[in-house]
Amino acid sequence: MWTINPTYESFGIDASDDGSSTWTSVRTPDLSGAEYIALDTHRDFPVGAYAGKPHARFRFHYVARGGWYWGIDNVFIGQRDFLPTPGGLAVGTVSDRNTGQGAVDATVTDKQDPAERARTTATPEDPAVADGYYSLFVPGPGTHVLTATRPGYTAAPQPVRIRADRTATAVYRLKAGQLELSPGSVEARVGPGQHTTRAIAVTNIGRANADLLIGEEGVDSAGIDRGAPLQRISGTYPIGHLTGKSAGMAPSPGTTAQTALP
Repeated sequence: MWTINPTYESFGIDASDDGSSTWTSVRTPDLSGAEYIALDTHRDFPVGAYAGKPHARFRFHYVARGGWYWGIDNVFIGQRDFLPTPGGLAVGTVSDRNTGQGAVDATVTDKQDPAERARTTATPEDPAVADGYYSLFVPGPGTHVLTATRPGYTAAPQPVRIRADRTATAVYRLKAGQLELSPGSVEARVGPGQHTTRAIAVTNIGRANADLLIGEEGVDSAGIDRGAPLQRISGTYPIGHLTGKSAGMAPSPGTTAQTALP
């Protein structure tokens, strides 16, 4: 509500989309229609141009010198009414086809709109619902291809009929490779510079292809046999290369050397 005398006062609503660095007027009283007095009046002003902007700001600006008043309450900025989106709910579980266990953290995605997706979760508080449960709202009635994916598994697309305001069930059993080793472990010890051979059978008993990576793991150097311990023998020896044969060289007086023998 307000009573305004434009000679002594002015007011309006301003908006900013840069965090209040600059302002733009979005509403002022229409004095051409003698809008000088308004009592208990509800007013709506469109500000859709600022929707979704993270730095949007609004202010109510009042300037007066000996003027009247401007009263404001119950301010709401946003959309009060939301139109329902036609569509239905898809629910179900995603599991490992090899083990039958629920596949937690798998993703179910609508091929028609990849932004519509749901992640599977564990259900420890509901024994009637298996792990790997998901619930996804799918906008738009009709047949949608919903695909379940998880790293290490083959993607599983499935057509699902979505009916407006209804629930459709779609269950997924993801295929994956599963390697079986026989024997389950092998062990061998070799010295430096030596090699040995062990045989092991690898079988893929899963429902999809599997990759086998063979590589070297970290070696504990403390367990490596490094030969005989180092020995140091004190004595007086001739300077020069030792060949094990007498070269007729006499040791220099006072010369003392040490050598290391394995």
